[in-house]
Amino acid sequence: MVTEIVGLSKENRQPLSIFSHIHSSKEKSYKSINTVTFNGLEQV
Repeated sequence: MVTEIVGLSKENRQPLSIFSHIHSSKEKSYKSINTVTFNGLEQV
C-alpha cells in the first residue's frame, strides 16, 4: 500500500506530494493504515 498526502500549489493549483509512505500489512511493526495516515499528518 501507499499512503500519500498532497497539497495544491498556490498559483496553478497543481498537486504537490508532501508525504509518501510505502507500507505492507505483512511488516512486523505494522499497526494499521490509520496509524500510517496519522503519522503522516503529524509530520506535515
